[in-house]
Amino acid sequence: MYNISGSRKSEFSKHQKHFVFLDFDSTGIETFINNKSLQSDESLIKLMFNIIGGYKMKKILIFVLFAALLIATTSVHALEFKSLISDAVSRSFTQKDISQAVSFTVSDLELGSNDQRRKQTATANLKITNTGSDDITVALSSNAASLYALQFSQNNINVPSNQSVDVSVSVTVPDDQDSGRKSIGTITAAASGVTRTSNIYLTTKSELVISRVKVNVDGKSSSLDDGEDVDAEPGDEVILTVTLKNEYDESIDIEDITLTVESDSDLDLDDDADISRIKDNDKDDSEFSFTIPRDIDEDDYDIDITVDGEDENGANHEDDYTITINIDKKSHEISIVRTTLSPSRISCGGRVSLKTLVENTGNNDEDNVAIEIINSELNLEEYFTGLNIDEADDIEKTLTFNVPSSIEAGNYNIEVTSYYDNKQSDVSVVTLYVDTCAATNNTSAPTTPTPPVVYPTGTSAPSYGTQGFMNTTGYIVLLGIAALVFIIIIIVLLVKFVF
Repeated sequence: MYNISGSRKSEFSKHQKHFVFLDFDSTGIETFINNKSLQSDESLIKLMFNIIGGYKMKKILIFVLFAALLIATTSVHALEFKSLISDAVSRSFTQKDISQAVSFTVSDLELGSNDQRRKQTATANLKITNTGSDDITVALSSNAASLYALQFSQNNINVPSNQSVDVSVSVTVPDDQDSGRKSIGTITAAASGVTRTSNIYLTTKSELVISRVKVNVDGKSSSLDDGEDVDAEPGDEVILTVTLKNEYDESIDIEDITLTVESDSDLDLDDDADISRIKDNDKDDSEFSFTIPRDIDEDDYDIDITVDGEDENGANHEDDYTITINIDKKSHEISIVRTTLSPSRISCGGRVSLKTLVENTGNNDEDNVAIEIINSELNLEEYFTGLNIDEADDIEKTLTFNVPSSIEAGNYNIEVTSYYDNKQSDVSVVTLYVDTCAATNNTSAPTTPTPPVVYPTGTSAPSYGTQGFMNTTGYIVLLGIAALVFIIIIIVLLVKFVF
């Protein structure tokens, strides 16, 4: 047991000033000065390593050694303690010299590309940079799966001080490798007990691609490449036609395909389509449609298109595409949002209600808005004037009218026009269907002509319309005489047989 007490402690205290320059953050030197009992040689060694190991300047170690020598002159155990201190200092210098001498970095390994095919070799360079003061020999190893057959062009590489060495690394891309940039393992580099680790990334081609996006804005079509844009206005109808292609040049189908079109912006677009299968070198078109909101702000809006599917070997294929819709609002615009008729089909003389909704889709408030409703055949020429509509607000107006009773059946287009400050802004057309009116005059039913009667040769037709014997006066007189004779006969018979 080592004791620091009595005169030895007093002698040690005389030289505490030599430790002022150390300014230790740890409690090592304070423990050494204040601890009254050091239990063993092992404890003493640990204590000295605690004092020495936390400091980078060799100058500090000299002060520690000097302090230890001063203490040694006051103790019967001085020689043994001095030996322990010297050994600790020697070991500390050895560890620090090695740490300072070996210093190097290893880059991450990026293999393949967006055009890298499966069942082919991908090669890239691993850069080792020696940042230390001595030359080093670096040994390489990897934990990448055996199916990648990773190989180094060289190993146990000598790297001179302050220089770099490139090591070629190759892998075989398996046929079930997913597309895109994927981590496939790590590389460990070791030199003189110092190790560094780098990541291995493999980028593989997607054979399922978005080959074309066609955009139709309010009847005008254009094809956009990835990252391109197109102009549109509030209220425009937009149709997206997305073409997918299976680019495998061998007989491999891609199945269970999901195509998604979405925008997190005010376009509020989120739609998808499922395609069961696309054969190698085949294409498939999917169509998506939406309307630009009339109250949308003037800005640029991204639409993200993504697709994923799985091939017969189990490899997943993904592709993405982005287009931008540039919304350009006019300074002044009164849009006709909706015009309806109730009923839309009617007979002449009926009563119809027309409703129209207009919205201020421009960038300014409007205080002189007008709505015109016209159809000359229906005797329509009506106006709503002096309307105030703030930006992004709307207003609905209703007009009720009678259909003329003399109008012919047919279709009649009613034109609705909006104005701001007496300038035409928007036009909408709605169609009224007028059915055939009911008859107002009595008419006799048509007669069916009687076909002529043909009589045999040598005979004459009966004389229709001439007077017969039964219609003459003689016939009537004769009929009266016959009746009188009949009455006389009856009377004679009655007298003879009855009376």
